[in-house]
Amino acid sequence: MYDPETNTLDIRSNGLYPSNVLSNLCSNGFRLDGMVCSSMEGFLQSLKRQDINKQRQICSMKGGNARKMSVTSWQTDQIVWWKGKAIDRQSQAYQDLIHRAYKAMFEQNELFGVTDGKAVGTLVEHAFQEHLKKQYDLCVGNSASGLDLPSVNTDIKVTSYKQPQSSCPFKDSKQKIYGLGYNLIVFVYQKHDDSKKRKGML
Repeated sequence: MYDPETNTLDIRSNGLYPSNVLSNLCSNGFRLDGMVCSSMEGFLQSLKRQDINKQRQICSMKGGNARKMSVTSWQTDQIVWWKGKAIDRQSQAYQDLIHRAYKAMFEQNELFGVTDGKAVGTLVEHAFQEHLKKQYDLCVGNSASGLDLPSVNTDIKVTSYKQPQSSCPFKDSKQKIYGLGYNLIVFVYQKHDDSKKRKGML
């Protein structure tokens, strides 16, 4: 939860957006030095393993599973490993590695270069549905077969403020007079691509 008085955000995997997606346990995948990481937690836990194959395995894990792979053997000499190279946990080299990992995670996201409004809409819808599923017990559908959130009689629409969605949700003239018969959540987004950082933002 955000505290405006101290300008701080309590980050937790089961928290409300955006604290949950900022958690190390969130499935924010990225690639670093040719290694595929499925979460920041996977990357951090993999540093505790000298064996590069084991490290690669843990890197590919989702946050919750990766956390279960934690070991304490590195704590005595404060040495961690990355791709076969020993790194002092208290060194600048370690800090630089962590910085590069977080930078890679934030710069490598699914939005960069996407111009198709439908693709952006699908991404937003799925992100919102995943957020709701973590917080509430509800049935999630899909727009192709009906309502996006049938258990609460609600549909989701996503559109750009520059080029509003042209499709009309009304099936006939009666709905224009009496209403749709279901709830409608509308997300209006503005997208910006940073070509230098190769990062897309909404």
